[in-house]
Amino acid sequence: MPPLARLEPFLLHESSMVRDSVGFHFFESWSNEEEIAPLVLEACRRYGEEASLNLLSFGCRFPLSSRSLLEALRALTQSRPPFVEQWVSMAPLSLVKGRAELLRSVLSPRAIARLLRRMYFDRETATELWRRLEGLCRKLDSRSAEPGERDEIDDLLEALAAVERRENVAAKILALEETASANLRWALVEIAGVMRLSELGDSLVDLLGVVDEPVARAAVQSLARIGSPSIVSSIGDRYSAGSRRFRRFALSLLKAIKLESSESLLRDLAESESDPALRGRIFDALRFHFTEKSEMLLRTELEHPSSWMIPEEIQKALFVFAELRGVQGAREPAEEREIYFHIPFDWTEDPTGSGGGSFRPS
Repeated sequence: MPPLARLEPFLLHESSMVRDSVGFHFFESWSNEEEIAPLVLEACRRYGEEASLNLLSFGCRFPLSSRSLLEALRALTQSRPPFVEQWVSMAPLSLVKGRAELLRSVLSPRAIARLLRRMYFDRETATELWRRLEGLCRKLDSRSAEPGERDEIDDLLEALAAVERRENVAAKILALEETASANLRWALVEIAGVMRLSELGDSLVDLLGVVDEPVARAAVQSLARIGSPSIVSSIGDRYSAGSRRFRRFALSLLKAIKLESSESLLRDLAESESDPALRGRIFDALRFHFTEKSEMLLRTELEHPSSWMIPEEIQKALFVFAELRGVQGAREPAEEREIYFHIPFDWTEDPTGSGGGSFRPS
């Protein structure tokens, strides 16, 4: 199998199944590789927007460089591929400063408004940012979020991560009580990932079993962004005694953390876990680790089913493995259903009536 550093070229593979599998691999692990976004745009040019929809949706997590920002703006002037405007609205502020005229000529008013808001927050003090965050979270506890309000929380967390001290954020998270604002709870757990607070690894792992599902999901996301071997060890120590809810979220995390130790733990769990639904999650996770041992387990599972893993999805995974290894004559399975690792997004229209809008994970 190719090493991780050589997976990027497969984002341009002729099979969308291969492209999407590799793209999802990088998406879940919050890759910091700046070369991925340009490859996604190139794949879109070669194969079209519809065939690249998964990759384009994953792109919100791929960091932009100066080069890829300009390529994204060029794409928006030509065909406005889905999700790309969102990439630009979330680009590093150091890249967009000084390009106001260019950005206004390409972006919708909604995207421009988000960039301006991020620049405004970037100038605020930590005290003011906390005040805004806590106020917005209390407001959302009493009603459903309006367009852009969850994006505003993300922007506040980004700004806080840039100015607040690690120890102050860690103390707030550790002191968090269940009576706190529901939205503030998950927001604080998310900022642990934004700031890569590895010192909170064990505390975040404990949150995988909480009843508050948004908090558990935020813990998965933050732990995936931290991605340290100690997190994998912590899961291994807790898994057998953990609740079913804990094990379910722990497997989602092992799917996202792309380390040799996480793949090894998944293989061990494939031997010990008896719950067929959880076993299905184990095999689903192994198909994005791209090792020969994972491939062997998936092949065995296809031949001797022991889980709720869908056989057609294993066949797709085995095709991807074969393509990554350069096996001649690999036969691509028919896609009778949409590839189910596609990330669902909701579209929110720009209220100004400009025809623009934004996508957000649903």
